[in-house]
Amino acid sequence: MMDRDGAVEEEKPQPASIEALAEQAEYGEQLRQVVNIFVPLALRLPQLRDNPAMLEETVKATGKDGITDVATKADVYVQKELKRRIASQHQDWQFWGEEGEDNTKSYDQTKKFLFITDPIEGTNNFKARKDGLWGSVQPWWPFQRRSL
Repeated sequence: MMDRDGAVEEEKPQPASIEALAEQAEYGEQLRQVVNIFVPLALRLPQLRDNPAMLEETVKATGKDGITDVATKADVYVQKELKRRIASQHQDWQFWGEEGEDNTKSYDQTKKFLFITDPIEGTNNFKARKDGLWGSVQPWWPFQRRSL
C-alpha cells in the first residue's frame, strides 16, 4: 500500500475476529456467550440515545471539586438488561456493574466467572453522539479466590 507521497507503507495486521479469538481461547465458549449477550444491547444504544427520556440523568456522586458523576436512564436500562440476561443464562456467573447496587466490592466465592460492565462508558460521549467511544464489558475467567 502507498501513502500520498508514493512511499510504500507497511501493512498493519488486521484484528482477529471474535470467532478466531474464541477458537484460540481456553474459555472460547464463554467469550461467545459474552458477545451474544452484550452485542445485541450495544446495537440498540443509538436507538436509546434517540429517545429523550433515556437521556435523563441522575447524579450518582459529586466530588470535592464539584464535578458530578451522572447516569442516564439508558445506562441503568442497559445494566439491568445485562444483569437479567446473565442471571437467566448463567447462574454460575457473578455480575458487577457500575450503576447502583451492582457496584459491589466483594467476591461471591460460589461463582465461577465474573462479568463486569460499565454499560455506557463515557456517558457524555454517548449523549454527544461521539460514536464508538462508549460501552464496555469485562469477563474474568477463571474466577479464583484472592485476598484484597
